[in-house]
Amino acid sequence: MRNGSKEIAENLSQRCIEIGKNMRILRRDIGMSAEAFGEFVGMSGSLVGMIERGERPLRLDAFFRICEFFGVDAEYMTKPINIPANLAEKSDVANNERDLKVRTITGMVRTFGPRELDMIIEMLRSLKVYSNTDNHELSY
Repeated sequence: MRNGSKEIAENLSQRCIEIGKNMRILRRDIGMSAEAFGEFVGMSGSLVGMIERGERPLRLDAFFRICEFFGVDAEYMTKPINIPANLAEKSDVANNERDLKVRTITGMVRTFGPRELDMIIEMLRSLKVYSNTDNHELSY
């Protein structure tokens, strides 16, 4: 293999490892097993695990299904998800945590049917009204 080809192969290999790591972070964050996640993206749970550990490459069509499932773009999936190690960087931590929560909600919502989506919309509307009021006590 020529030098340029070797560098390309190493770069591709590193990106596959990052994709697998990110896939595991996002999947675990929504509390989904490898088997359940595999059903949504069209692969077995064991293959999901192998991809997450960097033991198997990911087919391009599966890669795009995974990006769509999590609501992220391809570039996002190929770069490390960095949560700052220094917790003094609270604004960065808060932004990363918020982004992770938004992705979690997006991934979960993609699994719901129309009836559940209608319920979620109504719940979010109620929550928005509640958060815009001065009295934050819930009444049952």
